[in-house]
Amino acid sequence: MPGQCLIPVRFTPERSKRSAQAYAEKVPLLMSARKPFALRIDEKTLAAMQRWANDDLRSLNAQIEFVLREALRKAGRLPKQREVGD
Repeated sequence: MPGQCLIPVRFTPERSKRSAQAYAEKVPLLMSARKPFALRIDEKTLAAMQRWANDDLRSLNAQIEFVLREALRKAGRLPKQREVGD
């Protein structure tokens, strides 16, 4: 019917939330807490990051995280990652 949004019967916000929590408990090494952070950045740098994100099919936020992680990894500033079996 026009103008109506149909939601599958199996989907409920409660079920979705429970599933996400259960998954996070099973895979704690892959899930990390995220904290909001305001970033001041000049227009040209932001535009360049957005183009790079588009080229890599990432969101701007994911691209900034990727670049920061890579810089930290190359500088030896990231803690050693635990193996899944530890």
